[in-house]
Amino acid sequence: MGVLAKAWLAKFIPVTSRREAKDAYDRRILDKRAKRWQLEWIIMCIPLYLQVAAFLFAAGITIQAFDDDPRIGKLSSTLVGIGLAIYLLITIAP
Repeated sequence: MGVLAKAWLAKFIPVTSRREAKDAYDRRILDKRAKRWQLEWIIMCIPLYLQVAAFLFAAGITIQAFDDDPRIGKLSSTLVGIGLAIYLLITIAP
């Protein structure tokens, strides 16, 4: 997501910084609009939303698996539990 946001911003803000007054004015307008739209907050929330979506999907697939077959449900919940433990370990360990 960060790469996508950087590519989007690079499209609107060229790498070479020209020193013309109009370019400085355009950059200032873009900066003001990004602050007004709270662009930084939106970009920071995207990974959180993806993680929440992944956890909800895992919970839903586990519940569905228990409804279909208890053995598959146990296997699914074990795999989701292992994945959650690894996720928490990676998050807390550093």
